[in-house]
Amino acid sequence: MKPKNLWVVSMALLTAHYLSAQNAQLVSAMINGCGSSDGAGEFLVIYSGASNFSASTTTIDIRYATDAADLNTYSTSSITDAFNDNSTSDVTSYVASLNGLLPGAGCSDLNFIVATPGTTITAGSHILIVNDDPDDSNPPTVFNFSGWCGSGIDDVYVMLSSDVTWQDSGEFANSPTGNRFFRSIINGISIDLNYTDTWASTADGNYVAWNDGGGSPFVYSNYSSCNPSDTQSLPVDLLYFKGSANSGKVNIEWATATEQNNSHFIIERSADGSAWARLAYVDGHFDSDSRKVYRYTDDAPFKGRSYYRLIQFDFSGVSESFNTISVFVHHKASYEVYPNPASGEITINTDEKILKVNALSSSGAPYELERISGNRFDLSQLSYGHYSLIISTEAGIQRLGIIKGSH
Repeated sequence: MKPKNLWVVSMALLTAHYLSAQNAQLVSAMINGCGSSDGAGEFLVIYSGASNFSASTTTIDIRYATDAADLNTYSTSSITDAFNDNSTSDVTSYVASLNGLLPGAGCSDLNFIVATPGTTITAGSHILIVNDDPDDSNPPTVFNFSGWCGSGIDDVYVMLSSDVTWQDSGEFANSPTGNRFFRSIINGISIDLNYTDTWASTADGNYVAWNDGGGSPFVYSNYSSCNPSDTQSLPVDLLYFKGSANSGKVNIEWATATEQNNSHFIIERSADGSAWARLAYVDGHFDSDSRKVYRYTDDAPFKGRSYYRLIQFDFSGVSESFNTISVFVHHKASYEVYPNPASGEITINTDEKILKVNALSSSGAPYELERISGNRFDLSQLSYGHYSLIISTEAGIQRLGIIKGSH
């Protein structure tokens, strides 16, 4: 909304700054495992989110159930209530095997890292969780992840789940007749996810991948020859999405760590956070393994608070929505009191919503003016003289001078 041409009083511009990043959550799962046993070939890929945290069964809690209500029962649904620690060489040898399968040239950007309880997981990284049979009768399948080389995924922390709830015969239903449910609780962020049987066929290597925010998968696909080369399972890593008010405008900025098949972004805006309208289209960088920063300026934001959300589209039309942010802009507001001098009543002309009006006499005596209707206020309780009006609005407090005259 543009300011009026005539200003009687100007209000100072306030700046608000809000920051949002991609959620920490489960992003993909190998549903139909490969290898000597189905369970030994199942794995999960997790995005760590915007902040560092210490790995533990509390900060990394993945639950699986055939009924959504069962996700509330930790003892029966959690498949990560035990991880291999430093007392075993299993995780160390497993990670060495993963790194050993990476090609020597052109894969310097992908590195598997041993992670056990207490390991610091850095922001913007991924975690690979693989089922490890506690009695070692079916050791975890060693996958060739070289297909992820060049994707910009960088560091992948590897943890072996020794939770007995994760069955060696396979925990995840390969062809369920209805929905199956996950709950991802990563660094305190809880997100519910689900999947059903919509693959072309039931085969080893079938996996799913979810958008930011969970729900149903946006990818049902298969790893050819059981080699995880399809980087659809790796999301666009949004480092941040923020907005700030400046001179009556809103500057919006976001950055990605990596991009895969990224066509474009859409920025949507809302006055209430419920009804959305398209604000801008911004081209993506297709494939990128380096940090990319995007900027857009909303020259005419809503008066007061504006809500913004970012939606990313790949070239196949699949979209992913990121967190909503809001920015409050104090527009310069005009106030006019008439008549002035006044006798029985005054009218305050302003676009702001008036909450109450007090009058302060020259001697400092306070009076609260009674509202007649709308922005009309009664002056009958005031004696003749000069007064300072204190006008309280949703945007703040404004002072104006008036004279209470005779009839």
